[in-house]
Amino acid sequence: MRGLAAELGRGIAIHQGVEVLALRQSDRGWELTLAEGTRVFDRVVVTAPAPQIARLLGAEHPITRTVAQVRLDPCLTLMAAFDPDTPRPFISQADPEAPLVWIAQDSSKPGRAAPLCWVAQASPAWSTAHLELDPEAIVAQMLPLLCARLGATLETVRHAAAHRWLYARVAVPLGQPFVRDPSGTLYAGGDWCLEARVEAAWASGEAIAQDIIAG
Repeated sequence: MRGLAAELGRGIAIHQGVEVLALRQSDRGWELTLAEGTRVFDRVVVTAPAPQIARLLGAEHPITRTVAQVRLDPCLTLMAAFDPDTPRPFISQADPEAPLVWIAQDSSKPGRAAPLCWVAQASPAWSTAHLELDPEAIVAQMLPLLCARLGATLETVRHAAAHRWLYARVAVPLGQPFVRDPSGTLYAGGDWCLEARVEAAWASGEAIAQDIIAG
C-alpha cells in the first residue's frame, strides 16, 4: 500500500513519527512546535483529518471555522490470518446493510500469497457503537462475524488484530479541493474536502500543489 507514496517521496527529506503540538504564524513564518523544539517554515500544508485541525490552529482560526461543517465517521478494522486451506469464497465483498460492510482477501494482492489474510471493515453505525472497546474486545466481536461470512471456524484463525480508525469515512465533505488561509501560505486538504475515496485525497493534494506552483 505504501509503494506509490514511497516512489513519489524518493529524494525528498521525509520525517515520520514527529508529533506537531501546535502551529502558529509569526513574523518569521509558520512556527511548528515539536516535542524537541520549534521549527519555522515558509509554507505549511496540513492533511490531518478536519476535526483535528482546531487542535493545531485554535478554534478561531479561519481555516478551523471553514472546515467545522466536515464530518468523518469511524471505522473499526479487523485483520485476520487463517490456515491455508480455509475457504476463500470471494476476493472482496461489500454489503452496506451488514455489520461488516467490506471484506477483502488481502493476501490476493501481488506478492502476498501467504499466509491467507483477510481485512474486514465495520459499518459506521457498528463502529460507533463499539468504538470504546479495547482492541482485544473488538477482535472478539468482529472475528465471529468474519468467520460466518467466510464459512470458516474460529479454530482456523492463526492471528487476529483490530485497529480503531477514528476518522475513516467522509460523511459530510467540505465541497472544495482545499482551503487556504488569508496569507496564502497555509493550506489544509485531504479526502475530507471532496468525498470518501482515495482519489479525493490525491485530487486535493494535486490542487494544493498547483495552487502553490501558480503562486
